[in-house]
Amino acid sequence: MGRNFNDIAKDAEQGNSDAQFKLGLRYFKGDGVEKDFVQAFSCYKKAAIQGHDYAQCHLGLCFANGFGVTKDSVQAFSWFKKSAVQGCAEAEYFLGLCYKQGDGIAKDFVQAFNWFKKASIQGYAPAQCKLGLCFANGCGVTKDSVQAFNWFKKSAVQEFANGEYYLGVCYSDGDLVAKDSVQAFNWFKKAAVQGLADAEYALYLCYSNGAGVAMDIKEGKKWLKKAVRQGHKGAINAVKEIAEYLRVRTAG
Repeated sequence: MGRNFNDIAKDAEQGNSDAQFKLGLRYFKGDGVEKDFVQAFSCYKKAAIQGHDYAQCHLGLCFANGFGVTKDSVQAFSWFKKSAVQGCAEAEYFLGLCYKQGDGIAKDFVQAFNWFKKASIQGYAPAQCKLGLCFANGCGVTKDSVQAFNWFKKSAVQEFANGEYYLGVCYSDGDLVAKDSVQAFNWFKKAAVQGLADAEYALYLCYSNGAGVAMDIKEGKKWLKKAVRQGHKGAINAVKEIAEYLRVRTAG
């Protein structure tokens, strides 16, 4: 059974870094207390200064997103790095993102690849998906379709939606593995039920074209609407094209 808020708060006041971190999580999530990002930030910072790796990573996220503090990409990078060098897989992933996007540090695709790889080896699914994209696109590493497919699969079997989607793309395109429309459909669906807009749109295409599943226009439209509600550009354009087609057909 989890400890109650007051017990954690007492330990945090006495300088226990793990308690400070857990208290920060409680404030961040509103678990047993009213949600308060400023308090969460304060607790994370106290633990982070003491070298708590997870607190350092979460402090980086606060700076990256402006949770309880003004956004500061340089500070975010700094705290991600402090955590990552201690072996925190989540921080290794976010440090990779910083290098890939040039947030708080100059863009460096090789460094991004290296940090994604460190996190991937620890089994962190989001990093495994990013590593797959690095191999697929030759970003920071030589293109390698076999490695790309393998890392997408490692991510997908952990039920990470983006990993499932890209594994579906692999099977749909047949670029990284033998084309298999049924496998593509199955992986798109796994990602779509998690609410990933790209996968919802992909399902629409599968149902509309009978790719990997029996053609079902009604079911396809259902998934198209879901993607549109999330602002997916391809889905929005598809709706416009359908509307134009119906307008021309009616006018004719």
